[in-house]
Amino acid sequence: MMEDWTPKTEGADFELTKTLLGLKDYKDDLTVLTGLTADKARPNGDGPGDHARAMSAFLTGAQPKKTSGANIKVGVSADQLVASKVGKATKFASLEIGCEGGRQAGNCDSGYSCAYSSTIAWRTESSPVAKETNPRLVFERLFGNARPVT
Repeated sequence: MMEDWTPKTEGADFELTKTLLGLKDYKDDLTVLTGLTADKARPNGDGPGDHARAMSAFLTGAQPKKTSGANIKVGVSADQLVASKVGKATKFASLEIGCEGGRQAGNCDSGYSCAYSSTIAWRTESSPVAKETNPRLVFERLFGNARPVT
């Protein structure tokens, strides 16, 4: 399966595989990444808890500490690393927006804290960044409260 995606050669002169042929018009702007894996989302001796591990490892690349207590630990997420650098010049360093809320405490996945399974953004290795799920509150944060015209 991967051989259908992966070019035989590296560099700018790679030949598109059959699967990538649909992108031929964009080849000059295309970079094919290979060999990526989410090893820290695998059990690695911790047993069940795939959902919590996958969510917390997604942007951190780190194995979460298996705990359902307050002593959570995973790693800083890539988005927050970037936000800490480029966000200094903007009103908001980053926006954390979600579709559904999630608990931040307790056991949600086979001994893993709910913070792991409901958060992908981590400001520090033990500080998950809460997401806003209410579109109106996001709008008001960005643009201020709407006032009726009189």
